[in-house]
Amino acid sequence: MMRQYFEAKDAHPGTLVAMRVGDFYEFYGEDAETAASILEITLTGREDAEAGRIPMAGVPHHSVERYLARLIKAGQKVALCDQVEDPKTAKGLVRREVTRVLTPGTLVEDALLSARVNNFLVAVARDGHCIGWALLDPSTGEFLATEFAGEASEARMAQELARLTPAEALLPQDEETLPAELFEAIGCAVTYVNAPTSAGAERRLTEQFRTTHLGGFGIAERKQAVRAAAMALDYAHRNGLNTSHIDAIATYEVDEFVVIDPSTRRALELTQNSHDGGIKHTLLSVLDSTVTPMGGRLMRRWVEQPLRDKSAIAARHDAVQHWIEK
Repeated sequence: MMRQYFEAKDAHPGTLVAMRVGDFYEFYGEDAETAASILEITLTGREDAEAGRIPMAGVPHHSVERYLARLIKAGQKVALCDQVEDPKTAKGLVRREVTRVLTPGTLVEDALLSARVNNFLVAVARDGHCIGWALLDPSTGEFLATEFAGEASEARMAQELARLTPAEALLPQDEETLPAELFEAIGCAVTYVNAPTSAGAERRLTEQFRTTHLGGFGIAERKQAVRAAAMALDYAHRNGLNTSHIDAIATYEVDEFVVIDPSTRRALELTQNSHDGGIKHTLLSVLDSTVTPMGGRLMRRWVEQPLRDKSAIAARHDAVQHWIEK
């Protein structure tokens, strides 16, 4: 069994592996020491024929999501290694495989998410002053992309980063990219991945959307945004997520909204207060009377990105007035 565990560990470096054993998920070795420290649970030991006694820690499978939430909040990634055959019919050792890797940006479990806040995974691809940016919320299927161009591209991207505060960022490995500190400063986990070529990325998206070209999505000419979008999809799929519900991508322009720098955003307390980062006493808390998670996410977005275009503002007012009068 220990061989199964450490094979899973070798296949998922930098990730805590939790293996299902009976009614528990167990961690071994250094993973056990890390999990026990974060979760404040007892660290015990288990005999291993090759390595002798090794550290072990376990949590009940029926309440595992509560413990996973604490590990993810602490910045860890967790691979669930489950039994993939019936112990009653298995011949010898029950076969186990990693069925899901939980990371800050790929959560879909209700118990690990706030229903009224998007949990975005952002992917970034860069070619000189052109930065491609793709946002994916795996739990809702929301998929957005844009590009930042020109000498101020990095500054404009930093403003968008402060507005959206994604849970996890994907940066290209072995390519010119952005400093990880830019993302880590807002509590965003950073993961380095292999970035596809433009041709490979386009092929990945057309396969996902079951189309022959990307012209209908407004993204065909945005090569870096296409690469970033493919990075996000590949990462979600590789971590065991079902991405079949993601059947489209929408583009947007940051110029459509009022530019608010990070320090001003904090001072205005639009959606987070300066006391504990919560919603209490913010502008959002005053305006938000929505009754559904989807409505709550939309209201938050409207507060965080005020419109600039007068006609768009008037159209929004007219829509609100229509429903008030109904």
